[in-house]
Amino acid sequence: MKKFLFLCLFISFAHICIVRAEQPIPAKHARIYHMANFREHHGIIDHPASYQKSGKEKRDMEIQASTAQGGPKSSAIIYIYSSDLQDIIGPIIVQTDDPAVSIPIDDRDWGVLVLSDDHVYVDIWTSNSSGT
Repeated sequence: MKKFLFLCLFISFAHICIVRAEQPIPAKHARIYHMANFREHHGIIDHPASYQKSGKEKRDMEIQASTAQGGPKSSAIIYIYSSDLQDIIGPIIVQTDDPAVSIPIDDRDWGVLVLSDDHVYVDIWTSNSSGT
């Protein structure tokens, strides 16, 4: 029951964030003030000929957090979600100035919700599973 309640709250929270301003993926040195939402946009309007997605192509969502130069070490909580909200990965705690966290995803459009009590910067990008 607790998992169900948590999932319902998260989906409601994610829906509110989706309605709020979104930032595109990839994002470079995006400043986070408590919460930020990032989404990929590869829909039928952008790429009509290649819109059919098999869900089989594998790639990685890469996320790295940092602080302002000389700032104290901080952390951020990350949720990665498919645009259709069928898959939610997280919470993942990312420490600032640690190597990038790599999360395997498929070829659907995905989003990243970042929460932090501190002011942090994030870089978010996707790469092929082979590292390119």
